[in-house]
Amino acid sequence: MSKLAQHSSIPALWHALVNDAVNAAKQPLDQELESYLVFLLMRHSDRPEIAKQIMALDYLNSMQAFGASRERQLRQVADSCLIFAGLYPQQAQRRQVQNDYFINLGRSAYLHLAELTRDGIAELYSHLSQAFVQVMDVLSAIRHFNDKPDRQQVMLLHDLWQKSGSQYSYRQLLELEPSMVTAQQSAINH
Repeated sequence: MSKLAQHSSIPALWHALVNDAVNAAKQPLDQELESYLVFLLMRHSDRPEIAKQIMALDYLNSMQAFGASRERQLRQVADSCLIFAGLYPQQAQRRQVQNDYFINLGRSAYLHLAELTRDGIAELYSHLSQAFVQVMDVLSAIRHFNDKPDRQQVMLLHDLWQKSGSQYSYRQLLELEPSMVTAQQSAINH
């Protein structure tokens, strides 16, 4: 019986999935980030409209809002960017933007949230901004549970590794195209 099937509640299932992904990605997350990711996945699991969002426009609109509305909109942008960066990175190509578009926009939105909020929640948003790529890597591992990267995705992995420092993309690249990583490292050393 699958480890996931042994859990009885929805949060427990999500938590088990995130734990499996943390192990697969070899990206340990502290309890705060892990819990945030579990609840983020729970909130976004039934939101098909996310695919229609225009993140930059939503980000700009959030800057025009005030108070709680501004915080809610910024969090929506940041969380959506995290989901796209980790689970749907190919959306960047479809939207004709750079692969690090969602990463940079999401980090910025979390950082603005940290500046707007207080105390513990501000620390959480600051932490999410700093650890964005690590959390993205865990989401990427979830994506690869069913959709293993193939040779066609090599350039995406390479781009994510180069632009964001994604260690998960680096390890996937080593598996799929080790000569690409070796050539890159040789060029840097000379």
